[in-house]
Order: sequence, then C-alpha cells, then structure tokens
Amino acid sequence: MKIVHVTPLYHPFRGGAESYTKEVSERLARRGHDVTVLALNQRMPTGQRNAPTEVLNGVRVRRFDGAGRVHAVLATAALTGVGRRVLAWTDYGDVVERWARSSYGVAGSLHAVRASPDVVAVINWYDGWLPLQACLARRFRSFSLVGVPLFHTETQWSRDPLQGKILQQFDAVVALTDHERAFVLPFTSRVRTIGVGVDETAFLNADGHAVRSRYAIGDAPLVGYIGRMAPYKGIDTLIRAMKVVWRLVPDARLLLAGGAASQSHPPLGFPSEALESLSAVERLRVIVTGPFSDAEKSSLFDSLDVFAMPSRAEAFGISYLEAWLRSKPVIGARLGSTECIIDHGTDGELVAFDDADELAACILRLLGDRERRLRLGSAGHAKTIARFTWDKVTDAVERLYRDSCENLPSA
Repeated sequence: MKIVHVTPLYHPFRGGAESYTKEVSERLARRGHDVTVLALNQRMPTGQRNAPTEVLNGVRVRRFDGAGRVHAVLATAALTGVGRRVLAWTDYGDVVERWARSSYGVAGSLHAVRASPDVVAVINWYDGWLPLQACLARRFRSFSLVGVPLFHTETQWSRDPLQGKILQQFDAVVALTDHERAFVLPFTSRVRTIGVGVDETAFLNADGHAVRSRYAIGDAPLVGYIGRMAPYKGIDTLIRAMKVVWRLVPDARLLLAGGAASQSHPPLGFPSEALESLSAVERLRVIVTGPFSDAEKSSLFDSLDVFAMPSRAEAFGISYLEAWLRSKPVIGARLGSTECIIDHGTDGELVAFDDADELAACILRLLGDRERRLRLGSAGHAKTIARFTWDKVTDAVERLYRDSCENLPSA
C-alpha cells in the first residue's frame, strides 16, 4: 500500500502522538509499504528547523511551511464582521473559520493529492484543519481516509461540534481506548479500538542505579514523572502532593524528567509556581533533569519506586506502559481514558485529578508497602507485553488500512 500519514508534528519532536506516528510508520515501511509522513516544519525547542524533505528509517518525511502572507490576508478578511455575515449564507462558514484560524494553510492537502496514496491517515486532530484538508484532498483524488484523532475527551477542542461532522467523512477511525470509541460512536460506527504500544526491547538494558548515582539519590524512596512537560499532565498536583509526603517520609525524592514538545509548549522550568511554593529544604529533594535521550528513558523509569502522572486529560497515556516495562507501580487520575488502561488495585492506582491530598495518601501507601509495589508493577508488565507492543498495534493498523481500501467504493 501507498500510505500517507498527516500529522501536526513528527520526530524528532517528542510526545505521545509523535511516538505513535513514528513507530507505526517505520514498522509499516519495514513491511514493504510505501510510507510518507506530512508534517508542519515547526521550529524545535532549540530554535532550529528540520530538513523539509528527508528519509528517516525508511519513511519519507515532507515538512511543509505554515500559513503564509496570502493566507493571513484572506483569513483576516474572513474573520471580519462582513466576512462572517457572508459566510453565514453558506454551508461552509465553520470550515472557513477553522481554516482562517489555522496555522497550516493548504499545503497538507496539496501534498496528499500529489502523493497518489491508497490510504491517507490523519493523526492528532487538536487543530481541526488538518483532517478537513484531507477531506478536501479527496475531492480531487480517490483514496481511503482514516482518522486517528487522539481525542482528549475532557478538552474543548475535542468537543467542538465540527469534529462530529469531520468524523462522518472518514472511512475508518482509530480509537486508542474504549472510552474514546464511545465518544466517537454517536458520529460514526466505523471506529475500532486499537491502542498504542511500546518497544519492550528498548527497555531491556535499563540501569536505574546509574541514574540514582548521577543525582546522588542513593537508596532514598523515589517518586517520579517522566514525559513531556505540559501543564495538563498534573505535575503541579504531584509537587503539592510531595509536600504532604515529606512530612512523613522526609528522605523521599521527586524526579521530574522531560522537556518541551515544541517552542509552543514550554517545559517546566524556573520560575515555576509549584516549585516556587517549596521551601529551600524541600527544593533540595526535587531533581529536574530537563530533556533526555531515548537511550536514557528506560534507566530513568528503572530508577523509580513509584511513577505518578495524575493527568487532567489523556488520549491514552503511553508513559504508564513505559513504567510497566520496568515493573513499576503507576498512579493516574480517574479519567475515562486512563481508567481503560489502569486497573485500579490490580496494576496501578487511580486518584481524583487535582486532589493533592489523595495523591499523597496513595504515594505514601505505595512507598510503605514494597510487596504491593512489586505486585502492581508485575501485573502491569504482564499486561503490557500481552496487549500493548508496537508490533501488535501495527498488525491491527495494517488490517484496518487494508479493510478500508477493500471497502472503498469504486470510482
């Protein structure tokens, strides 16, 4: 199959959506498919841009520029009072407004047409203009259209009424959890739950002792968050919870590891309101590593006693799987998507999001019960290997792509 993946950002940008696109794209390419990724050529957190065209691990990557000056002029006109009144007389007012507010122009649609694909899959819909571009492209060329929206169902962008209209235009939709599938079903029945995966081989040579030695942690109890530093991940709640933990376990340490996905998502740094709330003594108990390499990730997880990500919104939460690969107990928030991943009391714990006291009580319970930590971590590891590897995910995605092509009406 000739496959095009359209997504806002691609490797070396980091995040759950970027990992999904990279891992599935590379595995499909290794299976003999012709895979192209179309993504915005946005500046990296360090300020530089990536090459506009390159081949990475068998995947052709084309990065297009954002909206230009012509788009800016037309968009300004469309968003004026007169422009809105004119658009109100048509059936396309909401579509034009989405285009006007987007940073993507129409380059994605043009590239998709030129690629002559069998399948176009649009991954990560937080900016609704990308799936709309794919719908536009299919007016000019026939291909199977697959959506991987990655809805964070608690967020406003996921509940935009236009998303429902877009879903109805797709031949197939991938949901990461049964919670997301239920969210999509009112708009289309063409949805399958597939999930995400991890590469178990990348975590085999982890060395948590090296991390503890590097940061002079020793044998102290270590709680950590490892991932992209974004406000909705609940890092502020975790810091507040640790203030309670330290009253009873003053030698405990908190590890915060990760950087930004892009310049538009600044990393947790200094000053930070949550960190500034700590006393000088408490601040010495926090290790902030900043960005880390893929090679370091497994050792960071291996160094922990407890992994906590009380996120306020998730499509899935791949970091839970990564912690489980090192048999660590995990703590998440009681969200629909997270409740589909963590079995409370079996392989992890669930707490109310934004509740620092409940989170602190959960952390204290786990730090004080080594057997419980081992049991939860072992159960999570077994579940991850059985259900959530990238090869299993790619098998399911490949089947869905083939089915959607076979069911495509003849031109």
